[in-house]
Amino acid sequence: MVEASSDRAHIKQSLLTMAANLFAQFDNFETVVNHEDKHYIAKQFFEDGSGCTMIKYRADGLTEEEWNRWRDDPTAVTLQLNSNASRVLLPDDHGHKIVQLKMKMPLMISNRSIVTCFYDHETEDGWKMKFHSSQGNEHIVEANAASIGKDVVASNIIVYFQWRPYEGGMEIWHVQRMNPNGSLPDMFKKKMGKRMANVLLDIVAYLKSGAAPPEY
Repeated sequence: MVEASSDRAHIKQSLLTMAANLFAQFDNFETVVNHEDKHYIAKQFFEDGSGCTMIKYRADGLTEEEWNRWRDDPTAVTLQLNSNASRVLLPDDHGHKIVQLKMKMPLMISNRSIVTCFYDHETEDGWKMKFHSSQGNEHIVEANAASIGKDVVASNIIVYFQWRPYEGGMEIWHVQRMNPNGSLPDMFKKKMGKRMANVLLDIVAYLKSGAAPPEY
């Protein structure tokens, strides 16, 4: 039991390092969305079957109270923004929240399941982080084979958010790198990429006004 808990601490640190290394290279990646008036910029790259989206956003007018609605239950917000998503809340693993996300895909494309584990962190300079990953979840995937069924098991390499307030808003950085596994049409990959590039705009709009995301 101690060894498994230690494994979670190791995974958490490796994810923090991964996010820091990616943001250190932020300017080197292709810009896919740049709303200068909204202080919003998104970058993307694709490598080894996985897509990675990174976003920096100064969300003027967003309050900590509004953002904490997301912080308290991120996947509940995900379900509100994506009608094709559902979830199963699984037992905690050594104090870490575990969620099975199920994604209903279009006709002729296999549905996806993702088993993901949540972590929290704070830094002395005021950043707070919440992030989750499929790393280290193989035993949980195996234990929930009946719930996964015929779904393709996709991999959240890292889904990471860090934020801190400033006078008049919240600064939010985000990185999502995932591998959907299996085969996907290029048209669907492009649609997913566009949704990911705009995800922070969609989250903040929902938190502030309940607005539904546009069709991508």
